[in-house]
Amino acid sequence: MSQDQRYAAISVYMRGRYRPLEGPDAPSLAPGGGFASSAARDAFQNNAHLPEEVTRFLVAMDLKLDALLTALMEDALARDFPHPMDILTISAGGIRFTAAEPLAPGDFIELFFQITHPFFSVVSGIGQVVKKTDTPPGSLYDLTFTRLEDEAKEKIIRLVFHEERKILRKRLG
Repeated sequence: MSQDQRYAAISVYMRGRYRPLEGPDAPSLAPGGGFASSAARDAFQNNAHLPEEVTRFLVAMDLKLDALLTALMEDALARDFPHPMDILTISAGGIRFTAAEPLAPGDFIELFFQITHPFFSVVSGIGQVVKKTDTPPGSLYDLTFTRLEDEAKEKIIRLVFHEERKILRKRLG
């Protein structure tokens, strides 16, 4: 994971899937921000002639429907993203994960995973493996995101803040 100190990281346990890429500019297959692009959502928000509350509601509903459709398409996504991964640490700069298939520093992968708290959402991105640590029973990988849409980055940041708030509330009683 990137040692970039601009982003806070948290320990998590999330399952995801990935596929190897030829390089950083390979085309994306992941569901990412969903089936409609964030640009399409932005255009809707800016041009909708509806009350702001209704527009926000519709955009939120659109994001939830995209996440549900992604969950329903799990078989197709498993074909496109054949390798499972367990994400152990996450920040907007990268992740630390384990995977059964061997990777090497410098490898590029496209990945996606679902966030369920504080909201249900799908996140995808492209990253580069920057470190491999061999530990029993397998390898631990650090990945730095090289292509991550602003919407996906925002979802990760919200997750990190949500989890940090939970930790603080527990400490404060």
